[in-house]
Amino acid sequence: MQDLRVTIDIELLRLPCEVVDIQFMARKGREHQITRQHATENGYVQMTQPRPFEDIEASLKKKEGCKLTGTFYKHLAMNSFYIVIANPPLLAQLLMRNPEFRFDLSHKINYLYLGESNQHGYYEREYKINGFNKLQDTVRWQDKHPDGSRDIVKHTYYIQAIPTLFDGVIGSTEIFQYTASEYSKEGAESGIIFM
Repeated sequence: MQDLRVTIDIELLRLPCEVVDIQFMARKGREHQITRQHATENGYVQMTQPRPFEDIEASLKKKEGCKLTGTFYKHLAMNSFYIVIANPPLLAQLLMRNPEFRFDLSHKINYLYLGESNQHGYYEREYKINGFNKLQDTVRWQDKHPDGSRDIVKHTYYIQAIPTLFDGVIGSTEIFQYTASEYSKEGAESGIIFM
């Protein structure tokens, strides 16, 4: 069974990179290229080295975000991947000093492509197909209560993928069109789930 290439550009609008992770099931031997970029006043800056605890804490208080971009291969039979709150030792330290902190998974999906090709945009324009990036520019904000607190929310995107084969001069390319529906729910756990 083949693996499915997933190409993403997702902004977590109010969480620093140190407290989020992307999780998926993959086979050994596959190279994954995920970059994390910190939000700054001047845009995004790629993470090159660990930041001091005080800088991470300040980012949380300022609601500075993180951008996840790149490509990974998920096992086709394991049809989910997740963006979750991670790094338990750091979270414990942050919550001891800031017990009022709530995880805010407000996010923007700039793009999410499925399939091997780097040419999704070309096929959309050339063949007038609108289905390779259904979640483009999806923005979800967590609602704030009058007291400033936020609920713990799990966002789930259900994706129905349709393989599409393009035959061209230099060979065939398989990419996936998809439809997506969304479900958000308050609860005890938070995360962004793609199924």
